[in-house]
Amino acid sequence: MRMIDWLRVNGPALLLFELLYQVVFITIIVPLAQAAFQLAIYFSPYSYVTLQNLAAFLRRPLTILLLVLLLAVVAVFLFAEAVSLIVYFETCIRRRKVKVWQILFPGLKEVFRMLKHRENLMLLPIALLQSGIFMIPYTIIYIMHTRIPSYLIRSVMSEPLAAAAIVLVLFGLGYMGLRGFFIIPLSIHNRDGVKSSWKESGRLVRGNICQVLKMVCAVNLLFACCYVLCYVLCVVACGLGLFLVMDRSLVVAAFLTLIEEVEKITGFIGMIVGVAVNYGVITRLFCRLVPAEEYQEEYRVTSFRLGRRWSRVMAVLALLLVVGNSVRIVDLIENGSAMTKETLTGTGITAHRGVSGEAPENTIPALEKAIEYMADYAEIDVQLTADGAVILMHDSSLRRTTGYKKDVKNTTLAEIQSLDAGSWFSEAYKGTKVPLLSEALELCKGEINLNIEIKTGKNDNGLTQKVLDLIEEFEFANQCIISSTDYEALKQVKERYPEIKTGYIMGLAYGDFFDREYADFFSIKSSFITEPLVKRAHSFGKEIHAWTVNSEGELERMKQLEVDNIITDQPVRAREVLYRDEFLDGFIELLKVMEQTR
Repeated sequence: MRMIDWLRVNGPALLLFELLYQVVFITIIVPLAQAAFQLAIYFSPYSYVTLQNLAAFLRRPLTILLLVLLLAVVAVFLFAEAVSLIVYFETCIRRRKVKVWQILFPGLKEVFRMLKHRENLMLLPIALLQSGIFMIPYTIIYIMHTRIPSYLIRSVMSEPLAAAAIVLVLFGLGYMGLRGFFIIPLSIHNRDGVKSSWKESGRLVRGNICQVLKMVCAVNLLFACCYVLCYVLCVVACGLGLFLVMDRSLVVAAFLTLIEEVEKITGFIGMIVGVAVNYGVITRLFCRLVPAEEYQEEYRVTSFRLGRRWSRVMAVLALLLVVGNSVRIVDLIENGSAMTKETLTGTGITAHRGVSGEAPENTIPALEKAIEYMADYAEIDVQLTADGAVILMHDSSLRRTTGYKKDVKNTTLAEIQSLDAGSWFSEAYKGTKVPLLSEALELCKGEINLNIEIKTGKNDNGLTQKVLDLIEEFEFANQCIISSTDYEALKQVKERYPEIKTGYIMGLAYGDFFDREYADFFSIKSSFITEPLVKRAHSFGKEIHAWTVNSEGELERMKQLEVDNIITDQPVRAREVLYRDEFLDGFIELLKVMEQTR
């Protein structure tokens, strides 16, 4: 069957199978992974996993147990996918038309049959290993957007023995993957067990090593070229699209933000297609090297039939499954799981008091700018009025931003809302009001995360609990962090909402302060942040947030120190500095030139 005929006849069935299978995989595995990670964190001394404390975290018995159980579940899924794909490709090679049910159900039937025998459980780690090898080129896309590369490169280069050990481990895994290249199709047909299939696979590979390597390399090279071409086309389309529709000052930052999502999506698709392509190669070579008459029994994959009524029922259920989980899939692709988002992602960007460089600080226009400028967080300050309302205001006095010579704590909400909080900044913002925290939460819900700084002064007066009441009312707990110079306020937050991340704000950074129980991160003036300080905090499972960083040189320094979050008045510039990519530099410069001539 020619490739074009194969795509026309059986391609849709494969596409639908992979779509349904990945939806089920994500629906089950992602919540399990998140629950396992949160459970391991809960029973560990860390609130945050970093590369500095990762080894200690992974050595904990509970972490090991949860990781083994999770890998076992993943291995079952990958093994079932491998068997189903082999069923599909073998049926295609035999020039038969395949429906999606004839991929899934016979494949699952074979999985259950094989796993009934304890010996065949060894196929699970083999499937995990093979699928992992097939995904390597595309998982690199994800790794490039984490803290892993620079840290690992420095660590490995400084430890020759570690580098040699890693090379040996990779070589050993590669050898096992190649020797067991045909073990799954052989185990499907061979009823003698996995040991016999392992020996036969080794014999087939040794006798046809050149043919195996030639076909594997050729197919993967072709697929990689297609993948790169699609990626480049996406980059060009995104750049040109943003150039045509966005404000000139935002094009580069928007491009870097969008391309990060494009890379995640294309990498995710690449992993799925890469696995399918390689199991197609395995099946093609298997059918070429092992004549059908040598099988111990006839392999009947198309004998399964699903009645018209049940076909419709299954189609409706499949559609509901896809639609019902589309939001989860999109969120996973865009934001990653809670585990990756909170531990290994790059430096976050927080707009200081909104975008206070271009709008009056701690106002709705400043928050709207933060959303427009694609900041990860907006930092706001909250205080209590004389009559107990929670408003956005940094200074204890209203004088600087409103001209009213009175302290916030001695002024009622009605008095404050009659003031002009925008004229001091610019005539364009004349009439801007001091907002309530409730107004800020309503604006930012689903749009941007908030870093809420609680300004308690010498007396809390119930401010912390009122803030938590509003967070609960607006269901904002998963979209905010809380910081304060008042450690007691952080304690109140953790006692009521342990899941909310809390930060202790420090003007100076000295002494051994890293073991504070109720602080998940330390917010420190950037000039006091050093590499030993960052590593020390990370070893305790704490983040470091740097304030207030505006110059390009200081942004570069914070990037090299791998701080976890940068608070800045210039979120657009920060994104351009923190997330620029050497591969994209040429295209970014072209965009800038085009913007100057537009």
